[in-house]
Amino acid sequence: MSYRRGLLVTVVIAAVIAVAAAGISAAGQSGPTDGPEFEEFETESTVSDPISQSGSIDPDSSVAGDGVIVIDDSNTNRFSRGDIQPLVEGIGRTGHEVRFHRRGNLSESLSGADALIVIDPGSTYDDTELDTIDEFVDDEGRLLILGEPTQTSVSAGLFGAEITERESELTEIGSRFDVQFDTQYVYDQTTNDGTYQQVIAEPHEEAALPPDDGTSLDGVDEVAFDVATEVRSTSDGEPVLVTSSGARTAGAADGRQHTLAIRDGNVLAIGDSSFVSAERHNVGDTNVFLASVVEFLVSAEGGGVDSGLDDPVSTDSGTDGGSDDASGNETDSDGGNSTTMG
Repeated sequence: MSYRRGLLVTVVIAAVIAVAAAGISAAGQSGPTDGPEFEEFETESTVSDPISQSGSIDPDSSVAGDGVIVIDDSNTNRFSRGDIQPLVEGIGRTGHEVRFHRRGNLSESLSGADALIVIDPGSTYDDTELDTIDEFVDDEGRLLILGEPTQTSVSAGLFGAEITERESELTEIGSRFDVQFDTQYVYDQTTNDGTYQQVIAEPHEEAALPPDDGTSLDGVDEVAFDVATEVRSTSDGEPVLVTSSGARTAGAADGRQHTLAIRDGNVLAIGDSSFVSAERHNVGDTNVFLASVVEFLVSAEGGGVDSGLDDPVSTDSGTDGGSDDASGNETDSDGGNSTTMG
């Protein structure tokens, strides 16, 4: 996740070189030329003071238990375990086990689970997987989807610079659960954490997350994102986090409020994944929001799907759970065969 700022710098350098080359080639030409119009940025308005960082992810003790949270790692999901360690540790503090689904039958991995986390998939979910997740949510399991805007990179090729785009494959799973992730990033020239792409969001005035609807987001004023995208509901989803009214989508002329997180029943969709990382999880009130997300995940009233097995899938976490170091409370799940990590 942290490589994106480097890619942005690469893109900017490539653009500067291209513009300079165009200027040289046009130096001997006469007459006016029509070119594209770009929005002008004032340095003073695009760079602001970074928000302070402190705190950890500390869910309320009332949600402590011994359930299972599954993180999908079978669809070319673009994260490392180091990237999401603060989230894993936050879940571990509730006593819940974190299980990584890497391959095999998803329904077996979800058997007896409380929640499923999907992070920035690089490949699409097939119909069987979608049906399994749908059944899981219908059975009161919780689903957290973390998406990303399309990312552009520039590399040297045989015939010059090559530009490639990387898009989160969220269309199918988003459509199944009535949420839509935009492909453009959201930026804010004034309400940000140091640069215009690091937008700051706040809870919507009617935002609520279980188990304490209406109060779980108390104390959350500033949630900092690092290159986020807008999330829309195509049904009855309710905004959870929104930007200031001055935020814009890349390429748009007018500022407006953007929704960066939406909840629709047992589904929570957020347009960024880097905010759970070690570098970003405790910027402003982000850690308090993440504690609320963990409480949402572990407080499911049902969950689990019929795996078709004679006995439920079992795992040995290798720990009693609930410790500050949750690394020993993780397992790999290969369609029902789990091995202890840590």
